[in-house]
Amino acid sequence: MPRRQGVVPPAQRQGDKPVAPADLWERLDAAVTAAGITFDIPEDAFTAKQYGVQKSITGEAARHRLEQLVRRGILVRGGTGLRHWYMFKEAK
Repeated sequence: MPRRQGVVPPAQRQGDKPVAPADLWERLDAAVTAAGITFDIPEDAFTAKQYGVQKSITGEAARHRLEQLVRRGILVRGGTGLRHWYMFKEAK
């Protein structure tokens, strides 16, 4: 028998969402500090968002253009996770 769209079978339903602890953000900040992770970017670097704002283009277009420059060896990309930055290769 075909499933109706938007209907979740009882076996796939989940209970209530878990409740986050009251000190969630403080614990996260402490974990980031303990791991030695920093989100600062070098003084002569910039983000794709900053580039997009400067050129009046979307974030996706900015990342695409910057990644092309990285592939050509003009820029280098640094950072981790969702916090990437770019800078000219000779500046690093």
